[in-house]
Amino acid sequence: GIMLSRNMTNSIVQDNTIYNENNTGISVSQSSNNQILKNAISDSTTGILLNAGASNNIISKNIITNSGEGIVHSIDVGTGNSIKINKIIRH
Repeated sequence: GIMLSRNMTNSIVQDNTIYNENNTGISVSQSSNNQILKNAISDSTTGILLNAGASNNIISKNIITNSGEGIVHSIDVGTGNSIKINKIIRH
């Protein structure tokens, strides 16, 4: 999968295809002001994970299919994340 971690800022993760990931398709941890856009994630344990300290990130227009969990955030996730216009499909 793809991981944004430890103060990754102002990055764009866009137009990727992630398939059959045993863990998480895209993970954001301790990072802010990133954009996760128009990715296709399928057959993964978790589609997108917002973990501790992830704040002010935009998660939009992603398609997650046949994964155990769609978009998940941990209890200690940061603030200001925008999650909109994503499609989660279970087969």
